[in-house]
Amino acid sequence: MRPRRPTRPALLVLPIVVAAVVLATFVRYGVDPGATPPSSVALPGELPPHPGDGPWNGVAWQPVADPFPAGDPVPNRVDGLATGAGLIVGWGRVATPGRNQFNDMGAVFVSSDGLRWRSVALDDGVAGPDTSEPRGVGIGPLGLLAFGGVCCTEEERAIWSSADGSAWTRLPLAGELDLRASSFMRVVGTPTGWVAVGGSGAQAAIWHSADGAAWEAVDPVAAGLGRGQVSDVARTDDGTLIAVGTIDDAAGTHDGGVWLSGDGVEWRRVAAAEPSLTGPDETELWRVVPFRDGIFVVGNHGSHEDRVRCENLLGALASLDDAAPATGLTCGWGREHHWLSGDAATWHRLPPLDPLPGQPPAPGIRPIEFRLLVAAGPGVVNLGEDSQPPEGDSGLWVSPDGSAWRPVAAVGGQGPNAGASAFAVIGASLIAVGDGGQAAAWRPVFWTGRVIQP
Repeated sequence: MRPRRPTRPALLVLPIVVAAVVLATFVRYGVDPGATPPSSVALPGELPPHPGDGPWNGVAWQPVADPFPAGDPVPNRVDGLATGAGLIVGWGRVATPGRNQFNDMGAVFVSSDGLRWRSVALDDGVAGPDTSEPRGVGIGPLGLLAFGGVCCTEEERAIWSSADGSAWTRLPLAGELDLRASSFMRVVGTPTGWVAVGGSGAQAAIWHSADGAAWEAVDPVAAGLGRGQVSDVARTDDGTLIAVGTIDDAAGTHDGGVWLSGDGVEWRRVAAAEPSLTGPDETELWRVVPFRDGIFVVGNHGSHEDRVRCENLLGALASLDDAAPATGLTCGWGREHHWLSGDAATWHRLPPLDPLPGQPPAPGIRPIEFRLLVAAGPGVVNLGEDSQPPEGDSGLWVSPDGSAWRPVAAVGGQGPNAGASAFAVIGASLIAVGDGGQAAAWRPVFWTGRVIQP
């Protein structure tokens, strides 16, 4: 097999405007940092208590000096963060000179306070010329699971487990998993094991496991799964599991799917009455964030005509040059939309925050992406690109209800820029990872923030 360079984890939606072609709409999306995992067994580390429900008046950012001890593998990038059990756990890549044909390896990064980190290469069970490619980390009562794959003489799905993040073991996978076609998008811990969501080939899928090694697929008929993908899953405060994704309906259009489960084994699809989820338009749901007063969902919504126009454009471009593989082309249709629910059954689609092409932006500073999004503090917190100049700045916004957003001022420093790749909030502490504006010589820069309240 011809070697290939390991890449960043695949994205749910990453529209790209093809050169010399102006598209009417463009969706911003990227690597997801991970939903807030459930509480689990006590692991080492103490973090600040959850702040009160009062307003966040500001946040004091500071870069972390020398976050890793000498001797740890040097991080090349951090793709996301997850929190739980008193830990902050990231995933990405580290430099491993001479270890394989790429001189780097997938890795996890573990901290109890956001200031002191350990870097651990995921190389157990990885052949000499190969590399690991973690896609995310789940945290639960059994410890931690890192999921992804291995590349490149061997290419298949892989999972590593750890009790506390300090040492990782590749698990021998078994059960109803296709090690080449099955793909996990998110893993969460439950009181009895693990739940994973994603797809197998072109079919949406949900799995559950007691040990992280042997996985059983949820009955697709009983759960209302079909052609498509389940993109995200999270636990609500009462322990209910909620998943979101995309299913093709009988007419061939994309419908937004919402699934609920009390135990991770039996699932049912919610028959949402909201027309934008299952109507004649195109809807894809990417992200679900349960918060204190409801459920916030991020996705893409647009007309069927726009999607057909986009696909026809790709077909025409691919036919112009037989040497360019069609799979390397993509385009944008629809706009990022948000949905809110108080009970996961009744949904309301919010007006998009971004203006249509040619229209002036709404007054005031507002976020233009909801990629680094967590439930915390006053409700929902978003770290994303700022709609106002200077370009490239990031901003922090909070919302008590998922509808009205208020910017939180940075105090005493600019903080992470719009290149931030990972974000987490634990209590009154914020953790972000970015590039520090040094894109030409990228090395992750770790930031901590302290919430300033009245």
